Amino acid sequence: RLALARQAFEEHVAVPRDAAHPGRYWRKLSFGRALDVFVIDGRAERRKSTRGTADEQYLGHEQADWLMAELSASPAAFKVILNGVPITNWPPLYLGADDRWEGYAVQRRKILSHVADDGVTGVLWVAGDHHFAAVTHLDPPGGEFAAMNEVLVGPIAHLNPALSIIELTGSPAQFPFLSGSRNYGRFTVDLRGATPTLTVEHVDDRGIVLNTATFTP
Repeated sequence: RLALARQAFEEHVAVPRDAAHPGRYWRKLSFGRALDVFVIDGRAERRKSTRGTADEQYLGHEQADWLMAELSASPAAFKVILNGVPITNWPPLYLGADDRWEGYAVQRRKILSHVADDGVTGVLWVAGDHHFAAVTHLDPPGGEFAAMNEVLVGPIAHLNPALSIIELTGSPAQFPFLSGSRNYGRFTVDLRGATPTLTVEHVDDRGIVLNTATFTP
């Protein structure tokens, strides 16, 4: 089944193929000193049987080691990690933790601790999957990784009624922006000032900017 899924993906999505590593989709895209974009694969290498063990695998070990090493080595002002499923921790009533980073707390903590302990700056996680727009802190106020941020974009089509659970039970401090409107994300890096900025705009289907968030390294 996995082989058929890979075949369908590669036939319909225009991504570079790595002949030396067939089936590997994670990679880095560099835009000078402004931006490095890390495209990670949290689906193909995930092993649910490892959840809760010291050898937890949401990303394959080689991919996780590559991500941490490349983040530390990156000279770019901003490091954007394109993440299929959010790494934010959500309120307990928002179900499905076993299908996202939240259900793989050991590896999640390993990667985020590396970012914090190694002093990697300018990191922003970007995800979709949940069919609503958001700007989040990865943990609730006072949490270990509350200072780190993630942006969720979309959907263009189907909306998620479960957003109301987060609106009712989540902390406004952790979720400064939430929207169920159809949208896309517009990202702008500006190096002209004394401090580089990364501005994220959520734009709806009428071209109206729903929210603007600006991040610094």
